[in-house]
This record gives sequence, C-alpha cells and structure tokens, in this order.
Amino acid sequence: MNGPAFTLDTLRVLEATSDDFPYVTGVLEIPLNDIAVWDYETLLDTLSERFIGNELLMDITFKAVGVTKNGDIQIEVSGDVSAVMHTLM
Repeated sequence: MNGPAFTLDTLRVLEATSDDFPYVTGVLEIPLNDIAVWDYETLLDTLSERFIGNELLMDITFKAVGVTKNGDIQIEVSGDVSAVMHTLM
C-alpha cells in the first residue's frame, strides 16, 4: 500500500455524507510475517497508521476477511476517527 487508505480530504467527505461517521471501515493487506511478530498494541498502532496515516484511530475493531495470492492477510479495519479530525482542523 502506498500511503494511508484515508486522507484528511476523504475523511471530510465522509463526515459530510456518511451516517456512520466518525466510524470508518476499510480493508488492509498485511503480510502474515509481520503480524506474527507484533504484540497486540503494535498491531493496533500499525493498523491505524496504515489505515489513516497516524496512530489516532480509536475504538479499533478488525477481522481477517481473506488472503491474497501472495499470502498477505486481508484485514477489515473499523474505527473512530474523531481524534484525527480534531487534531487536523
């Protein structure tokens, strides 16, 4: 992945149009080798960083939803971006 799944502009559009905001959901692809060596807090921080570009995603939930052809785990990530919106405005 090149950069976070959500940018500030994307979050602003979601804020204006989504009934679920400030909660966002998306799918990340993470190598299994990485996941195997992380502790729980590192996993949450990394999911947040890769999802929104920083560690401010709160109330994170996640689940595996698939595997890519090269063996990466597809993880559906959801979380609250309120803290992100307050710090970036």
